[in-house]
Amino acid sequence: MKNKTQESIESRPQPKDAPVRIGSGFARKDLLGIGELSAAEITHVLDVSESFRDIAQREIKKVPTLRGRTVINLFFEPST
Repeated sequence: MKNKTQESIESRPQPKDAPVRIGSGFARKDLLGIGELSAAEITHVLDVSESFRDIAQREIKKVPTLRGRTVINLFFEPST
């Protein structure tokens, strides 16, 4: 069941040049290898990577996905 915030985010129009969101067809939290991925998941990862390749070839290599938003990373414990 989706909450209102998720519905609001998913219903926003995406710019034409925005990459495919990895969460839209990828149910895993981490990607550490491909041994346990299904063929559909591998295809999805490759499709998403293709959109990023296209972005990397543009003159301006930024995507508007987070435009107007603030992103903060908090680290409460040291990583090991």
